[in-house]
Amino acid sequence: MSDVVFKKKRLTRKEASIYFRERWDIQLKPSTLAKKHSEGTGPKLHKAGKSVLYPVDELDAFATQYLGELIENSSQEK
Repeated sequence: MSDVVFKKKRLTRKEASIYFRERWDIQLKPSTLAKKHSEGTGPKLHKAGKSVLYPVDELDAFATQYLGELIENSSQEK
C-alpha cells in the first residue's frame, strides 16, 4: 500500500495517516485527522460528498509546520 500512497496526488484520511507515519514519522490516526479538521487545525482537504481527500502538498505543508523548526541545542527550545 505504501508505494501506491506515495504516488497519488490526493489521499483518503486513512492513507494520509499512513503517509504521515511513513514519510514524516508522525503518528496521526484517521480519527485524529478528523478531529483536527472539525477544530480547523488540520491540513486542508477536498470534500466530495462524503469523501475526504487530502492533497499531498497540503499534507507536507502541515507536517512541516507540525514538526516546527530545527533546533541545535536546548537553549533554542521555546
